[in-house]
Amino acid sequence: MDNTYSSRENSSDPREILHMGTEYLSKRLYQLCTQEDITLAKMLVRPVNIFLWDEAMTKQTILTEEKYGSVRREYIVCGADNSWSAEFQRSMVEKSPGTEMREIDGADHMLMLSKPKDLVHHLMNIATKYA
Repeated sequence: MDNTYSSRENSSDPREILHMGTEYLSKRLYQLCTQEDITLAKMLVRPVNIFLWDEAMTKQTILTEEKYGSVRREYIVCGADNSWSAEFQRSMVEKSPGTEMREIDGADHMLMLSKPKDLVHHLMNIATKYA
């Protein structure tokens, strides 16, 4: 798509920086949002560090039930996310001990904009569950 990449100025931190393009924002992150939300996102977008999920990480369990798993978490899978597939989101949850999963079909990556009422419903249920 129209993303560009650059290197960090600081040589002690070699991560690449992603600059998201307007086409990428419209088609991969905000595809179900209003045109007003997309326009605002294009104005406010900032460069982000790239997290490289390498093959070795997918084969090992980094997080353990004894440590990280002692804190309960909830994850909401966005069913129409064009940047992270629902299958990838589910695989992240499976590798994260103590995480319960909920799903919202038809939600893009920007869940709070594409399905705000569904998100509020789930957040209220989560708050009630842990209150």
